[in-house]
Amino acid sequence: MNIKQVTCSIAALAAIASSAIAQGNVTVPAHTSIYNGFSRGFSTVAQFDFEITELEIPTDAFQPTDTASFLIQVNGADVFYNVGGTNAIAVVSPPVIVLTGDVVMVIAHWSGTPTSNFSAHNTYAGGAAPYATTILGVAHTLDRAGYQCDIGDATSYGGGTANGGAASFNGIAGSIGRCFVTAVSSTGYAPASMVGASEATPFANTLSATPPTFGDNDFVRWNFVDPLGANLGLLSVVGWNFATPGVPSTGTTAQLPGFQLLSQASTPVGTLFTVGPYSIGAADNLTVIPPGIFSTGDSIKIQGAVLDPVHALGALPFVITNVVEFTYVGAWSGSEDFDNGLTLPLGWTNSGTSNWSVDANGTGSSGTGPTAANSLPNYLYCETSIAHPGLFIVDTPSLPSSSAPNNLLEFQLSRIGATIATLDVKMDDGTGTNTFVTIATYTGADPGQAQGAVEWSFESIDITNGGTIVPPANLIFRFEYSGTTSFTADIAIDDLSVN
Repeated sequence: MNIKQVTCSIAALAAIASSAIAQGNVTVPAHTSIYNGFSRGFSTVAQFDFEITELEIPTDAFQPTDTASFLIQVNGADVFYNVGGTNAIAVVSPPVIVLTGDVVMVIAHWSGTPTSNFSAHNTYAGGAAPYATTILGVAHTLDRAGYQCDIGDATSYGGGTANGGAASFNGIAGSIGRCFVTAVSSTGYAPASMVGASEATPFANTLSATPPTFGDNDFVRWNFVDPLGANLGLLSVVGWNFATPGVPSTGTTAQLPGFQLLSQASTPVGTLFTVGPYSIGAADNLTVIPPGIFSTGDSIKIQGAVLDPVHALGALPFVITNVVEFTYVGAWSGSEDFDNGLTLPLGWTNSGTSNWSVDANGTGSSGTGPTAANSLPNYLYCETSIAHPGLFIVDTPSLPSSSAPNNLLEFQLSRIGATIATLDVKMDDGTGTNTFVTIATYTGADPGQAQGAVEWSFESIDITNGGTIVPPANLIFRFEYSGTTSFTADIAIDDLSVN
């Protein structure tokens, strides 16, 4: 970062002059003279992966009121730039990651006051390059490098962006500017990757790399993860691909704030929007999906391109991250009779150690489970012949609280067997904490039911039993069945509705 130029106090100057110089672990040539003028340093080609954690300017060329100027470039891109301070030591945080084959240039010197194009005070090693040294025991060669300006002068160097137009050079023989470098073994380089989640309410929990389905009014949340911190602060551009051609026309925003349509010929063929630029390490992005845009089965694919000119492969300065995909399940009506097939309805999800299943055949055992659905042909049930003990958890899709004006969850329930365990009916309370609260509990068999006789009971639950619902909450209902000890513990639900 740029640090505003300040003037040293007498005490600070004394401290600099008398401090012991810790010369890092990269040997540099001895001081031979002071060169006052342009910025000088050295370059090397990395023979292995390492990280630079600290730079230090020798005090040989220091003059009163001088300020410190530091620059690290990797493959021609600025990766560390710190000027205007009074400390001879600059901590490089996060460390600069250098990969095998990278061309690294290091410049560090004192800049005069006032700083100008020709005010650099270099501690010089005349005619030293090429100079044989080692980095963490591995042989390297230091070559002559520099800028035809003082990098501490924003006008000539361009404030760290090299837009001042000053010429640079590296990899040649001759005199070099001295700088002490501290290097450490590298933990490796990993580009930032995408993560995302679809939620009924904008939770603050950790994002998952395997986002679920989404529906109308759901919140789609996404971000980058960068465990090594190598990309923090880098900008990225992000593309959302709607994988159905023709949804909406070019030039529209799809009613998604901040999105601009770029193409309808993306891969896979669809509609590509971009949002950004975005800085790695910034807060989560959050987008609400309004109704009327997607059709059932449509998908969103989110992909980021990190603008990393240092570690990118190929001609473009991009590191392409993984793709995060969401599938649209349509707006749930709040009603389900399980009669559209023998698989779990779209948007319903199992998450227990055992699964709820759709069935049409009735239980095969005597004295447990219904012989038929409440409304033919199908119902949803727990098969406990093997799963005892077992934990059966199934969640509904999300539903806007406005779809429940009477605050009621109603369904048919079958609990016949002798070892019926505990069914907890839960609801996400819509507070944004990803917390399910219990709104009803059923334990043991229903004394009014018997196989072949009355096999179902109508249940009506006041969903405010779990607390206050604050519109515009999106509600998710959970059926959690646990504690089974025998095959005679089958339980089933049918004809569910929220109203």
